[in-house]
Parts: sequence; structure tokens; C-alpha cells
Amino acid sequence: MIEYLCDYHMVFSDPWAIDMALTPSRLLLRRYYNGKILNHCEDQKGYSEDYLYLAKALL
Repeated sequence: MIEYLCDYHMVFSDPWAIDMALTPSRLLLRRYYNGKILNHCEDQKGYSEDYLYLAKALL
């Protein structure tokens, strides 16, 4: 979702899309990433896909 909101912003130059992309990305980084480990949910370590999707979205 984050990635597609950024794509939408690039096509339509709508600042709304950037605000909507920042909200979930900040939540994911604050709640599920502690600097070393990304959690899949509250108490479960993340899978490789979780790392890949988060990195792709943040890029």
C-alpha cells in the first residue's frame, strides 16, 4: 500500500498520497521494528518477506 501511494503521488502530484503513505510507514517502524529485528506481529519474528516488503516500500 505504501509503495502504491508513492507511485500515485509521482503520477498525480497529490500531497495527500504522501501523508497517507507516511502514516503506516511510521507505525510499522515504531511498533514492529526495534533497530535489529522486524516483527511480523506483536510477538513473532518477521519473515524474509516482511523485510523485503518494508524495504521496498521505504525506498
